[in-house]
Amino acid sequence: MRGTAMAPSKNGITEFYLKHLPSGRLEKTTLTADCPFCRERGLDPAGRLVVFLNQDGPFHGYFRCLNRCVPGGFPLWFGRLAGIDPSEIPGFDPEHEALAQVVDYPVDNINKEVAEYHDRLTDSHLADFEAAGVAVPVLAELQIGYNGRYLVYPYFQADGNCYAARCVFPDRPQDYFWHGNEKFATEPFQIFNIRDLQCCENGALFLCEGESNLFPLKQLGFPAIAVPFSNNFTTLDPELFAFVRTLFIVTLNSDESMTAAKALAARVGYKVRILRWPVGLPRNYSILQLARDKGGEFRTTIISAMIQSSRTFSPFASPQAEHQRFLRRLMEEQESGYAEMRSGFPRLDAALDGIHGINVIGGAPKVGKSLFMIQIASEMALRGIPVIYYDFENGRQKIYQRTLSRLGRIEASALRNREMSGDERERYDEACASIRRMLTAFRVVNDRKLTPELMRRHIDFIRHETAK
Repeated sequence: MRGTAMAPSKNGITEFYLKHLPSGRLEKTTLTADCPFCRERGLDPAGRLVVFLNQDGPFHGYFRCLNRCVPGGFPLWFGRLAGIDPSEIPGFDPEHEALAQVVDYPVDNINKEVAEYHDRLTDSHLADFEAAGVAVPVLAELQIGYNGRYLVYPYFQADGNCYAARCVFPDRPQDYFWHGNEKFATEPFQIFNIRDLQCCENGALFLCEGESNLFPLKQLGFPAIAVPFSNNFTTLDPELFAFVRTLFIVTLNSDESMTAAKALAARVGYKVRILRWPVGLPRNYSILQLARDKGGEFRTTIISAMIQSSRTFSPFASPQAEHQRFLRRLMEEQESGYAEMRSGFPRLDAALDGIHGINVIGGAPKVGKSLFMIQIASEMALRGIPVIYYDFENGRQKIYQRTLSRLGRIEASALRNREMSGDERERYDEACASIRRMLTAFRVVNDRKLTPELMRRHIDFIRHETAK
Protein backbone atom coordinates (compact mmCIF):
# COMPACT_ATOMS: atom_id res chain seq x y z
CA MET A 1 0.00 0.00 0.00
CA ARG A 2 1.45 3.35 -1.01
CA GLY A 3 0.52 6.53 0.83
CA THR A 4 2.06 9.60 2.37
CA ALA A 5 4.85 9.85 4.91
CA MET A 6 3.83 8.62 8.34
CA ALA A 7 4.65 11.24 10.98
CA PRO A 8 6.63 9.67 13.84
CA SER A 9 6.42 10.96 17.40
CA LYS A 10 8.87 13.83 17.89
CA ASN A 11 9.70 12.72 21.43
CA GLY A 12 9.95 9.16 20.17
CA ILE A 13 12.69 10.17 17.73
CA THR A 14 14.82 11.69 20.49
CA GLU A 15 14.34 8.62 22.70
CA PHE A 16 15.21 6.33 19.77
CA TYR A 17 18.60 7.95 19.20
CA LEU A 18 19.42 8.18 22.91
CA LYS A 19 18.75 4.45 23.21
CA HIS A 20 20.84 3.38 20.22
CA LEU A 21 23.67 5.89 20.72
CA PRO A 22 24.50 5.27 24.39
CA SER A 23 27.75 7.27 24.13
CA GLY A 24 25.81 10.30 22.94
CA ARG A 25 25.82 13.69 24.58
CA LEU A 26 22.79 15.91 24.09
CA GLU A 27 23.39 19.65 24.16
CA LYS A 28 20.30 21.76 23.43
CA THR A 29 19.10 20.38 20.08
CA THR A 30 22.22 18.48 18.97
CA LEU A 31 23.20 14.95 19.94
CA THR A 32 26.86 14.02 19.38
CA ALA A 33 28.05 10.42 19.67
CA ASP A 34 30.65 7.94 18.47
CA CYS A 35 29.74 6.88 14.94
CA PRO A 36 28.65 3.22 15.02
CA PHE A 37 29.31 2.86 11.29
CA CYS A 38 32.90 4.14 10.91
CA ARG A 39 34.70 1.15 12.42
CA GLU A 40 32.96 -1.45 10.24
CA ARG A 41 33.92 0.60 7.17
CA GLY A 42 37.57 0.80 8.12
CA LEU A 43 37.53 4.47 9.08
CA ASP A 44 38.65 6.26 12.24
CA PRO A 45 36.76 4.52 15.06
CA ALA A 46 36.71 7.84 16.88
CA GLY A 47 34.52 9.32 14.14
CA ARG A 48 31.63 11.42 15.37
CA LEU A 49 27.97 11.20 14.48
CA VAL A 50 25.74 14.26 14.83
CA VAL A 51 21.95 14.10 15.19
CA PHE A 52 19.76 17.20 14.91
CA LEU A 53 16.86 17.11 17.35
CA ASN A 54 15.03 20.39 16.91
CA GLN A 55 11.42 19.27 17.26
CA ASP A 56 10.13 22.45 15.60
CA GLY A 57 12.27 22.08 12.48
CA PRO A 58 11.95 19.96 9.33
CA PHE A 59 15.30 18.24 9.99
CA HIS A 60 14.36 16.82 13.38
CA GLY A 61 15.95 13.37 13.55
CA TYR A 62 18.46 13.91 10.75
CA PHE A 63 21.86 12.32 11.42
CA ARG A 64 25.17 12.49 9.61
CA CYS A 65 28.67 11.17 10.17
CA LEU A 66 31.34 13.86 10.15
CA ASN A 67 33.62 11.36 8.36
CA ARG A 68 30.91 10.84 5.71
CA CYS A 69 31.27 7.09 6.15
CA VAL A 70 27.57 6.63 5.29
CA PRO A 71 24.99 8.93 3.73
CA GLY A 72 23.11 10.97 6.31
CA GLY A 73 19.42 10.39 6.80
CA PHE A 74 16.50 10.02 9.17
CA PRO A 75 15.53 7.32 11.72
CA LEU A 76 14.32 4.71 9.22
CA TRP A 77 17.63 4.94 7.35
CA PHE A 78 19.61 4.83 10.60
CA GLY A 79 17.67 1.75 11.66
CA ARG A 80 18.38 -0.05 8.38
CA LEU A 81 22.10 0.71 8.61
CA ALA A 82 22.26 -0.41 12.24
CA GLY A 83 20.17 -3.55 11.69
CA ILE A 84 17.52 -2.46 14.21
CA ASP A 85 14.19 -4.27 14.33
CA PRO A 86 11.92 -2.08 12.14
CA SER A 87 9.14 -2.17 14.72
CA GLU A 88 11.41 -0.17 17.06
CA ILE A 89 12.01 2.62 14.54
CA PRO A 90 9.83 5.74 14.83
CA GLY A 91 7.64 6.15 11.78
CA PHE A 92 7.91 2.54 10.60
CA ASP A 93 4.79 1.46 8.71
CA PRO A 94 4.52 -2.30 8.05
CA GLU A 95 2.07 -1.62 5.21
CA HIS A 96 4.41 0.82 3.54
CA GLU A 97 5.32 -0.17 0.01
CA ALA A 98 8.31 1.80 -1.23
CA LEU A 99 8.11 3.33 -4.68
CA ALA A 100 10.57 1.43 -6.82
CA GLN A 101 11.18 1.60 -10.53
CA VAL A 102 11.16 -1.76 -12.24
CA VAL A 103 14.45 -1.36 -14.05
CA ASP A 104 16.41 -3.92 -15.99
CA TYR A 105 19.91 -2.75 -15.09
CA PRO A 106 22.62 -3.74 -17.57
CA VAL A 107 25.65 -5.80 -16.63
CA ASP A 108 28.10 -3.16 -17.81
CA ASN A 109 28.54 0.11 -15.94
CA ILE A 110 31.01 3.01 -15.96
CA ASN A 111 31.97 2.86 -12.27
CA LYS A 112 35.66 2.36 -13.08
CA GLU A 113 35.71 5.28 -15.51
CA VAL A 114 33.98 7.50 -12.95
CA ALA A 115 36.65 6.66 -10.36
CA GLU A 116 39.39 7.46 -12.89
CA TYR A 117 37.76 10.77 -13.79
CA HIS A 118 37.53 11.67 -10.10
CA ASP A 119 41.27 11.11 -9.70
CA ARG A 120 41.89 13.54 -12.58
CA LEU A 121 40.43 16.58 -10.82
CA THR A 122 43.13 19.25 -10.96
CA ASP A 123 44.29 21.66 -8.27
CA SER A 124 42.59 24.40 -10.27
CA HIS A 125 39.24 22.63 -10.07
CA LEU A 126 39.67 21.96 -6.36
CA ALA A 127 40.54 25.62 -5.77
CA ASP A 128 37.46 26.71 -7.70
CA PHE A 129 35.20 24.54 -5.58
CA GLU A 130 37.05 25.61 -2.44
CA ALA A 131 36.18 29.23 -3.30
CA ALA A 132 32.55 28.21 -2.84
CA GLY A 133 33.37 26.45 0.42
CA VAL A 134 33.07 22.97 -1.13
CA ALA A 135 35.79 20.68 0.21
CA VAL A 136 37.34 17.53 -1.26
CA PRO A 137 35.30 15.07 0.87
CA VAL A 138 32.06 16.32 -0.71
CA LEU A 139 33.48 15.92 -4.22
CA ALA A 140 34.70 12.45 -3.28
CA GLU A 141 31.32 11.45 -1.86
CA LEU A 142 29.61 12.49 -5.09
CA GLN A 143 32.49 11.17 -7.26
CA ILE A 144 32.78 14.41 -9.24
CA GLY A 145 35.45 14.03 -11.92
CA TYR A 146 37.25 15.54 -14.91
CA ASN A 147 37.84 13.87 -18.27
CA GLY A 148 40.53 16.28 -19.44
CA ARG A 149 38.10 18.85 -20.84
CA TYR A 150 34.73 18.52 -19.10
CA LEU A 151 33.65 18.17 -15.48
CA VAL A 152 31.94 14.82 -15.02
CA TYR A 153 28.77 14.47 -12.92
CA PRO A 154 28.04 10.73 -12.46
CA TYR A 155 24.40 9.70 -12.14
CA PHE A 156 24.49 6.68 -9.84
CA GLN A 157 21.25 4.72 -9.86
CA ALA A 158 19.25 3.03 -7.12
CA ASP A 159 21.29 -0.18 -7.49
CA GLY A 160 24.47 1.74 -6.56
CA ASN A 161 26.03 1.69 -10.04
CA CYS A 162 26.61 4.44 -12.57
CA TYR A 163 25.57 3.87 -16.17
CA ALA A 164 25.65 7.46 -17.48
CA ALA A 165 27.32 10.73 -16.57
CA ARG A 166 26.70 14.30 -17.66
CA CYS A 167 29.86 16.05 -18.83
CA VAL A 168 29.76 19.85 -18.53
CA PHE A 169 32.34 22.35 -19.73
CA PRO A 170 33.53 24.48 -16.77
CA ASP A 171 31.89 27.94 -16.66
CA ARG A 172 29.89 27.14 -19.82
CA PRO A 173 26.92 25.06 -18.66
CA GLN A 174 25.22 25.10 -22.07
CA ASP A 175 28.15 23.04 -23.44
CA TYR A 176 27.53 19.49 -22.23
CA PHE A 177 26.99 15.91 -23.37
CA TRP A 178 26.02 12.57 -21.84
CA HIS A 179 28.55 9.76 -21.58
CA GLY A 180 27.63 6.11 -21.11
CA ASN A 181 24.44 4.13 -21.65
CA GLU A 182 21.95 6.25 -23.63
CA LYS A 183 18.97 4.74 -21.82
CA PHE A 184 20.24 6.11 -18.50
CA ALA A 185 20.71 9.57 -19.97
CA THR A 186 16.94 9.94 -20.42
CA GLU A 187 14.65 11.87 -18.08
CA PRO A 188 13.43 9.03 -15.83
CA PHE A 189 17.04 8.48 -14.72
CA GLN A 190 18.17 12.11 -14.59
CA ILE A 191 18.21 12.41 -10.80
CA PHE A 192 21.64 13.24 -9.46
CA ASN A 193 22.63 11.75 -6.07
CA ILE A 194 19.41 9.72 -5.92
CA ARG A 195 20.83 7.86 -2.92
CA ASP A 196 19.85 10.77 -0.66
CA LEU A 197 16.21 10.32 -1.68
CA GLN A 198 16.37 6.78 -0.32
CA CYS A 199 17.71 8.04 3.02
CA CYS A 200 15.10 10.72 3.71
CA GLU A 201 11.92 8.77 4.31
CA ASN A 202 9.80 10.65 6.87
CA GLY A 203 12.26 13.53 6.66
CA ALA A 204 13.29 16.58 4.65
CA LEU A 205 15.20 16.80 1.38
CA PHE A 206 16.49 19.47 -1.01
CA LEU A 207 15.80 19.24 -4.75
CA CYS A 208 18.15 21.48 -6.75
CA GLU A 209 18.22 22.76 -10.30
CA GLY A 210 21.72 21.95 -11.55
CA GLU A 211 24.14 19.45 -10.05
CA SER A 212 26.70 22.01 -8.86
CA ASN A 213 24.08 23.84 -6.79
CA LEU A 214 23.80 20.74 -4.65
CA PHE A 215 27.47 20.91 -3.59
CA PRO A 216 27.27 23.80 -1.06
CA LEU A 217 24.21 22.22 0.57
CA LYS A 218 26.03 18.89 0.89
CA GLN A 219 28.99 20.75 2.38
CA LEU A 220 26.67 22.09 5.09
CA GLY A 221 25.50 18.53 5.72
CA PHE A 222 22.04 18.73 4.15
CA PRO A 223 20.56 15.84 2.13
CA ALA A 224 20.01 16.86 -1.48
CA ILE A 225 19.32 15.57 -4.97
CA ALA A 226 19.42 17.50 -8.26
CA VAL A 227 18.15 17.53 -11.82
CA PRO A 228 20.11 19.04 -14.72
CA PHE A 229 17.59 21.69 -15.79
CA SER A 230 14.40 23.36 -14.60
CA ASN A 231 12.32 21.63 -17.29
CA ASN A 232 13.08 18.34 -15.51
CA PHE A 233 10.81 19.58 -12.71
CA THR A 234 7.82 19.31 -15.03
CA THR A 235 8.46 15.64 -15.83
CA LEU A 236 9.41 14.30 -12.39
CA ASP A 237 7.02 11.71 -10.97
CA PRO A 238 5.52 13.26 -7.80
CA GLU A 239 5.28 9.76 -6.31
CA LEU A 240 9.06 9.86 -5.90
CA PHE A 241 8.47 12.15 -2.93
CA ALA A 242 5.49 10.29 -1.45
CA PHE A 243 7.39 9.45 1.76
CA VAL A 244 9.36 12.69 2.10
CA ARG A 245 7.70 14.96 4.66
CA THR A 246 9.27 18.27 3.51
CA LEU A 247 10.70 18.97 0.06
CA PHE A 248 12.72 22.16 -0.41
CA ILE A 249 13.04 23.14 -4.09
CA VAL A 250 16.07 25.26 -5.01
CA THR A 251 16.05 26.91 -8.44
CA LEU A 252 18.17 29.35 -10.36
CA ASN A 253 17.02 32.95 -10.05
CA SER A 254 14.72 33.09 -13.09
CA ASP A 255 11.00 33.27 -13.82
CA GLU A 256 11.18 30.14 -15.98
CA SER A 257 12.74 28.12 -13.17
CA MET A 258 10.20 29.37 -10.64
CA THR A 259 7.32 28.50 -12.97
CA ALA A 260 8.65 24.96 -13.43
CA ALA A 261 9.16 24.56 -9.67
CA LYS A 262 5.59 25.70 -8.98
CA ALA A 263 4.29 23.20 -11.55
CA LEU A 264 6.05 20.38 -9.68
CA ALA A 265 4.93 21.72 -6.30
CA ALA A 266 1.30 21.73 -7.42
CA ARG A 267 1.60 18.02 -8.23
CA VAL A 268 3.57 17.03 -5.11
CA GLY A 269 1.42 18.92 -2.61
CA TYR A 270 1.67 21.04 0.51
CA LYS A 271 4.92 19.39 1.69
CA VAL A 272 6.86 21.57 -0.79
CA ARG A 273 8.70 24.76 0.11
CA ILE A 274 10.27 26.76 -2.72
CA LEU A 275 13.27 28.85 -1.67
CA ARG A 276 12.86 32.49 -2.71
CA TRP A 277 15.76 34.58 -3.92
CA PRO A 278 16.41 38.01 -2.36
CA VAL A 279 15.41 40.91 -4.61
CA GLY A 280 18.10 42.46 -6.80
CA LEU A 281 20.22 39.41 -7.62
CA PRO A 282 21.19 38.75 -11.27
CA ARG A 283 19.14 36.49 -13.52
CA ASN A 284 20.16 32.81 -13.25
CA TYR A 285 22.04 33.47 -10.02
CA SER A 286 22.75 30.15 -8.30
CA ILE A 287 23.40 28.62 -4.90
CA LEU A 288 26.98 27.88 -5.95
CA GLN A 289 27.51 31.55 -6.86
CA LEU A 290 25.90 32.63 -3.59
CA ALA A 291 28.35 30.40 -1.71
CA ARG A 292 31.27 31.99 -3.57
CA ASP A 293 30.04 35.52 -2.94
CA LYS A 294 29.12 35.08 0.73
CA GLY A 295 32.07 32.97 1.83
CA GLY A 296 31.86 32.35 5.56
CA GLU A 297 28.45 34.04 5.71
CA PHE A 298 26.88 31.55 3.30
CA ARG A 299 25.56 29.24 6.03
CA THR A 300 23.75 32.08 7.79
CA THR A 301 22.40 33.47 4.52
CA ILE A 302 21.02 30.21 3.17
CA ILE A 303 19.54 29.09 6.49
CA SER A 304 18.17 32.36 7.86
CA ALA A 305 17.30 34.29 4.70
CA MET A 306 16.09 31.43 2.52
CA ILE A 307 15.37 28.14 4.32
CA GLN A 308 13.77 29.45 7.51
CA SER A 309 11.83 32.12 5.61
CA SER A 310 10.41 29.61 3.11
CA ARG A 311 6.72 28.86 3.38
CA THR A 312 4.59 25.84 2.61
CA PHE A 313 3.63 26.01 -1.05
CA SER A 314 0.03 26.64 -2.02
CA PRO A 315 -1.37 27.15 -5.52
CA PHE A 316 -3.87 29.57 -3.98
CA ALA A 317 -3.31 33.22 -3.15
CA SER A 318 -3.42 34.16 0.52
CA PRO A 319 -6.76 35.55 1.77
CA GLN A 320 -5.15 38.98 2.16
CA ALA A 321 -3.74 38.93 -1.38
CA GLU A 322 -7.05 37.68 -2.79
CA HIS A 323 -8.93 40.48 -1.05
CA GLN A 324 -6.52 43.12 -2.33
CA ARG A 325 -6.74 41.67 -5.85
CA PHE A 326 -10.53 41.83 -5.73
CA LEU A 327 -10.54 45.48 -4.61
CA ARG A 328 -7.91 46.45 -7.18
CA ARG A 329 -9.88 44.78 -9.97
CA LEU A 330 -13.08 46.46 -8.81
CA MET A 331 -11.40 49.87 -8.88
CA GLU A 332 -10.12 49.18 -12.41
CA GLU A 333 -13.64 48.35 -13.57
CA GLN A 334 -14.90 51.61 -12.09
CA GLU A 335 -12.43 53.67 -14.13
CA SER A 336 -13.22 55.06 -17.58
CA GLY A 337 -10.53 52.94 -19.25
CA TYR A 338 -12.49 49.77 -18.49
CA ALA A 339 -15.64 51.07 -20.18
CA GLU A 340 -13.59 52.11 -23.23
CA MET A 341 -12.46 48.51 -23.86
CA ARG A 342 -15.08 47.87 -26.53
CA SER A 343 -14.79 46.29 -29.95
CA GLY A 344 -16.67 48.99 -31.83
CA PHE A 345 -19.30 46.47 -32.95
CA PRO A 346 -22.42 47.32 -30.92
CA ARG A 347 -24.06 43.89 -30.92
CA LEU A 348 -20.84 42.14 -29.89
CA ASP A 349 -20.20 44.70 -27.15
CA ALA A 350 -23.76 44.33 -25.87
CA ALA A 351 -23.36 40.55 -25.69
CA LEU A 352 -19.92 40.60 -24.01
CA ASP A 353 -20.12 43.92 -22.14
CA GLY A 354 -16.95 44.94 -23.95
CA ILE A 355 -13.66 43.14 -24.61
CA HIS A 356 -12.39 41.89 -21.25
CA GLY A 357 -10.60 38.73 -20.18
CA ILE A 358 -10.38 35.84 -22.64
CA ASN A 359 -12.90 35.62 -25.48
CA VAL A 360 -12.88 32.75 -27.96
CA ILE A 361 -14.25 33.21 -31.48
CA GLY A 362 -15.24 29.93 -33.15
CA GLY A 363 -16.66 29.00 -36.51
CA ALA A 364 -16.28 26.82 -39.59
CA PRO A 365 -13.19 27.23 -41.82
CA LYS A 366 -13.13 30.24 -44.16
CA VAL A 367 -16.19 31.97 -42.71
CA GLY A 368 -14.19 35.11 -41.85
CA LYS A 369 -12.99 34.60 -38.27
CA SER A 370 -9.53 36.09 -38.89
CA LEU A 371 -10.95 38.99 -40.89
CA PHE A 372 -13.41 39.78 -38.11
CA MET A 373 -10.64 39.72 -35.48
CA ILE A 374 -8.50 42.01 -37.65
CA GLN A 375 -11.42 44.42 -37.81
CA ILE A 376 -11.85 44.39 -34.03
CA ALA A 377 -8.10 44.83 -33.47
CA SER A 378 -7.78 47.71 -35.94
CA GLU A 379 -10.88 49.50 -34.62
CA MET A 380 -9.55 49.37 -31.06
CA ALA A 381 -6.09 50.52 -32.14
CA LEU A 382 -7.63 53.47 -34.03
CA ARG A 383 -9.11 54.58 -30.70
CA GLY A 384 -5.63 54.47 -29.13
CA ILE A 385 -6.06 51.16 -27.29
CA PRO A 386 -2.78 49.16 -27.46
CA VAL A 387 -3.26 45.93 -29.44
CA ILE A 388 -0.88 43.02 -30.09
CA TYR A 389 -2.16 40.80 -32.91
CA TYR A 390 -0.58 37.33 -32.97
CA ASP A 391 -0.86 35.99 -36.50
CA PHE A 392 0.32 32.60 -37.77
CA GLU A 393 -1.74 32.50 -40.96
CA ASN A 394 -2.00 35.70 -43.02
CA GLY A 395 1.25 37.57 -42.60
CA ARG A 396 1.80 41.20 -41.65
CA GLN A 397 1.42 42.61 -45.19
CA LYS A 398 -1.90 40.86 -45.83
CA ILE A 399 -3.29 42.13 -42.52
CA TYR A 400 -2.42 45.73 -43.41
CA GLN A 401 -3.84 45.37 -46.93
CA ARG A 402 -7.11 43.97 -45.61
CA THR A 403 -7.35 46.82 -43.13
CA LEU A 404 -6.60 49.42 -45.81
CA SER A 405 -9.20 47.86 -48.12
CA ARG A 406 -11.84 47.93 -45.37
CA LEU A 407 -11.10 51.47 -44.18
CA GLY A 408 -11.02 52.84 -47.73
CA ARG A 409 -13.88 50.65 -48.98
CA ILE A 410 -11.69 49.70 -51.95
CA GLU A 411 -11.37 46.29 -53.59
CA ALA A 412 -8.06 44.53 -52.87
CA SER A 413 -7.46 44.11 -56.62
CA ALA A 414 -7.80 47.87 -57.12
CA LEU A 415 -5.17 48.45 -54.42
CA ARG A 416 -2.71 46.13 -56.13
CA ASN A 417 -3.35 47.50 -59.64
CA ARG A 418 -3.67 51.13 -58.48
CA GLU A 419 -6.77 51.42 -60.67
CA MET A 420 -8.84 53.82 -58.56
CA SER A 421 -11.36 56.51 -59.38
CA GLY A 422 -11.00 59.99 -57.98
CA ASP A 423 -13.36 59.20 -55.10
CA GLU A 424 -11.50 55.97 -54.37
CA ARG A 425 -8.19 57.84 -54.42
CA GLU A 426 -9.51 60.26 -51.79
CA ARG A 427 -10.71 57.38 -49.60
CA TYR A 428 -7.36 55.64 -50.15
CA ASP A 429 -5.44 58.66 -48.84
CA GLU A 430 -7.72 58.91 -45.80
CA ALA A 431 -7.33 55.17 -45.11
CA CYS A 432 -3.53 55.42 -45.34
CA ALA A 433 -3.59 58.26 -42.81
CA SER A 434 -5.80 56.14 -40.52
CA ILE A 435 -3.41 53.19 -40.74
CA ARG A 436 -0.48 55.47 -39.94
CA ARG A 437 -2.36 56.61 -36.83
CA MET A 438 -3.46 53.05 -36.00
CA LEU A 439 0.10 51.70 -36.08
CA THR A 440 1.09 53.81 -33.08
CA ALA A 441 -0.98 51.35 -30.98
CA PHE A 442 -1.01 48.23 -33.18
CA ARG A 443 1.66 45.49 -33.30
CA VAL A 444 1.67 42.31 -35.37
CA VAL A 445 3.72 39.30 -34.19
CA ASN A 446 4.36 36.38 -36.56
CA ASP A 447 6.95 34.49 -34.49
CA ARG A 448 5.67 30.97 -33.74
CA LYS A 449 8.29 30.39 -31.02
CA LEU A 450 6.25 32.07 -28.32
CA THR A 451 6.39 31.51 -24.59
CA PRO A 452 4.24 33.03 -21.83
CA GLU A 453 7.30 34.94 -20.65
CA LEU A 454 7.90 36.42 -24.12
CA MET A 455 4.24 37.44 -24.44
CA ARG A 456 4.45 39.20 -21.07
CA ARG A 457 7.49 41.11 -22.35
CA HIS A 458 5.55 42.08 -25.50
CA ILE A 459 2.85 43.59 -23.28
CA ASP A 460 5.48 45.50 -21.29
CA PHE A 461 6.99 46.86 -24.51
CA ILE A 462 3.73 48.11 -26.01
CA ARG A 463 2.65 49.68 -22.73
CA HIS A 464 5.96 51.50 -22.55
CA GLU A 465 5.83 52.60 -26.19
CA THR A 466 2.23 53.83 -26.02
CA ALA A 467 2.41 55.15 -22.43
CA LYS A 468 -0.79 53.25 -21.62
